[in-house]
Amino acid sequence: MDPTTVEDLLLPVVKYPLLGVQIIGYVPLTVTQTQAKIDSKITPTPQKIKFLQFRLLGVPVLFQIFTFITFSIFSYLFFASDQQRGGLHIHHYSQLSTDLIIISAMVFFSLINAIGSRIHGLFSVRDTLEFWQMQCRQLAKISKILTHPEFTDLLKKQVNSQFCWTIFFLLFPMLTIPGFDWVFFKGFGLESFRVTGLRVTMEKDSSLFWGVMAWIYFTYSHIFLSNWVTFFVMIYNLVLKCVIEEVETLRMSDDLQDFVNFDKIDEVTRSYDMILGLVDYFNKKLSVRLIGEVCIGIVWILGCTYFAMISYKTGEMGSTLTNLLVAGMAMRSLYTYGNEGENLEQNRIVLVKALCDVRGTNLGPGGIEKLRFLKEKVINCKLGITPGNFFTLNRSFVLSIWSGLITLLLVMAQFRDSDEMGNGNVSRNEVSIVNISVN
Repeated sequence: MDPTTVEDLLLPVVKYPLLGVQIIGYVPLTVTQTQAKIDSKITPTPQKIKFLQFRLLGVPVLFQIFTFITFSIFSYLFFASDQQRGGLHIHHYSQLSTDLIIISAMVFFSLINAIGSRIHGLFSVRDTLEFWQMQCRQLAKISKILTHPEFTDLLKKQVNSQFCWTIFFLLFPMLTIPGFDWVFFKGFGLESFRVTGLRVTMEKDSSLFWGVMAWIYFTYSHIFLSNWVTFFVMIYNLVLKCVIEEVETLRMSDDLQDFVNFDKIDEVTRSYDMILGLVDYFNKKLSVRLIGEVCIGIVWILGCTYFAMISYKTGEMGSTLTNLLVAGMAMRSLYTYGNEGENLEQNRIVLVKALCDVRGTNLGPGGIEKLRFLKEKVINCKLGITPGNFFTLNRSFVLSIWSGLITLLLVMAQFRDSDEMGNGNVSRNEVSIVNISVN
């Protein structure tokens, strides 16, 4: 199979994850169609083929330029309008140095990540395109697996399901910003008017509303990157499952001819070699990005959970729920990486067990030698997501991060309590926490 055909086959499957990273500017590539002639015995048949390429005047690039200009205008209007209304109440954080330091670090880190990732996506567009084309070239070697209808259908189903969950985790915190504070204010009479959700809904402040939308776009939407990255690991896992099915067929094929079994062993060996090479290439090219994703997830979980606890202490329930949901969104993003990495290793173990169950009674000396070589290769050449060989990104690693974060949060809460006791002149209203998701 030609690599362009593989690309045309995969692009409809990765449509939504690609759209997500195009919207946030991390992958400014454009899907282009061109006419291609498919040779047949009668006459060449024209057919449209889709492929990725970089266009300076493409929609993803122009959208980022438009977003930057729009964000600059609304930022000016937002700050000008808020200054007339008395400011953002940031001075309340100066009463407690712990809160001020943490919220300043969160805002600085988030904006640096948002702007830096978009700039990096633009300047590394050649590497991104090369990475995509490399995947297509290698997958073209296993056209028999790739062109199977069940393969593409199952892959598309998994990708779309993950994308839908991402949209859910993204929209839910967005709805809580103007919603929960209003519900608690109207339904339970909890007064915390400085909370941004109430200011948007009651004052109808359009500049503040667009400021909230800009913050969501530049920070929350980062979760789309996990769909794009894990899409390739999903392909590796599905190919491994197809290889396992081939080995199961080989185990039950005592009545097949020797040359048929030899071909199956060669096909399984070729497929595993291809996956092994792609996983190594994946770890090499995306190591820095994956390490960054782990750090970003840790910062968001820590920051949002910390301010959820503080918001609860100050009676701002809307801010509490919003920050908890955003922390959950960051947890899910980390778990997505760890889960796919864990599946990769588990599928390799299942493949080893399947190879051990092959008796090889009708393989002959040559077939038994090939089977032994394949078994040793699968046992010794492990598969895993290992960014920079610093750690293995799997479920165990993610769970260990969560347990460590709980301890760190308790320490941060104790420091905050000590800081609050040292500032006894600060009243409950003065330390009211503005929704971290907006500021």
